[in-house]
Amino acid sequence: MKCRKKYKRILALDIALLALFLFAGCQLAKEEGGETESAERDRLIGVFLTREHLDLFDWEGYFNDNAGALAGGGHAIDETDTAAYGGRLYATLTRETRTDDAGEQHEWFDCTFEGIEGIRYFVVEEGITTHLISDPGISGVHQAITDTEEAKRIDLEAVLYVEAAAETETVVWYLNPVYQSTDGSVYLTAGHGTSLAGGMTEGASFSTKFDETETVTVDGKSVETGASVSVRIESKFPAERINVLQMDAGHAVVARTEYDAGALPEEIVPLPGTEYLIVETVKRDLAGEEIVSRALYGREETKFITFCRGDGTVLLEQYTRLEWEQLNGMSA
Repeated sequence: MKCRKKYKRILALDIALLALFLFAGCQLAKEEGGETESAERDRLIGVFLTREHLDLFDWEGYFNDNAGALAGGGHAIDETDTAAYGGRLYATLTRETRTDDAGEQHEWFDCTFEGIEGIRYFVVEEGITTHLISDPGISGVHQAITDTEEAKRIDLEAVLYVEAAAETETVVWYLNPVYQSTDGSVYLTAGHGTSLAGGMTEGASFSTKFDETETVTVDGKSVETGASVSVRIESKFPAERINVLQMDAGHAVVARTEYDAGALPEEIVPLPGTEYLIVETVKRDLAGEEIVSRALYGREETKFITFCRGDGTVLLEQYTRLEWEQLNGMSA
C-alpha cells in the first residue's frame, strides 16, 4: 500500500505578527467570559494546520470604524481593539451516498475549507452523530467525547511528524482553531505560528494546546462545556527502506524482506516457526550518515507502524497488519 497524498491549493498572506516558540510547548487558553457573545455560543472542535498565515482580518472594517483615532496619529493597536475584526473562513459540508466494492451503500460526510491547503484534525457533530475529520499526516490520535448531564466536552490529541530540516531552514506551522456554531456551520479563525529551528536532531518537538471551558446553567443545573485540542509537531529523519526480519524461538532468522519506505504490504503473515519480528528502519541524518532504528514485535502484536515521505515535509504513517499462524495451524 502506497502512502496517501492530498493536494490542495495555497491561499494565504502573512501580514500578522508571527509568534515563534522553540521546543517549548505553548498553551493558548481562552479566559472564561473573555470572548465575544458569538464566540461563547460556538464550540471549539479542533484545528486546521497550515504552512502559511491565513489573513482573515477585516482591515476595511477596522479602518472605517477607527478612522478618527488613526488619523490623529499615536493610536496604538492592541488585541482588544482588533478582536472583533478577526474574521472567519467557513467550511463546505458535503454528504453523499457511496457504494463499496461489496455493493454496500454508505453515507459519506466531508468538511473542507475550499482553496486552502492544510491538514485537518477536528470533529463535527450532526445530531447524535460525530464525524472525525483527520487528514493523512495526523498520527497518534487520541480523542475523548463526553456528553452527559454534567459535562459536554471534546478532548483531542495528535502528533504531526515532519522531516528534520537542514540547519539553514526553519519549520513553521500555523495552528488555526476550528469552531462549530449552534446552527451546525463550521468555520476557522486565524491562528498563531510556531516554529522548529533547522539543524535539530530527530525527536525535537513543540506542542500547542487550545483550551476552552465554561459553565452554563441548563434547566437549573450547572453543565461544564468546553474542549481541549493538543497537537505536538515532532521532527523525524525520513525512512529510506524498511527491513522485516522473522525470527524463531532460538533467535535465528527465518526470513528477511526489504521494502522501500511506503511500499510495505497491508498485511504480513509470518512464516511457520516465527516467534517474533524485528522491524529495521533505515534512514539518514542531516549529515548523510546512515542510521538504523529497530523495533521488536511479538505474537501478541497485531500491527506495526512505519513512516514514509508524503507531500512536502510531512511524514505519513503506514499500518501493516500481522496475521500470526497459531500452533494449530489457524491464523490469529
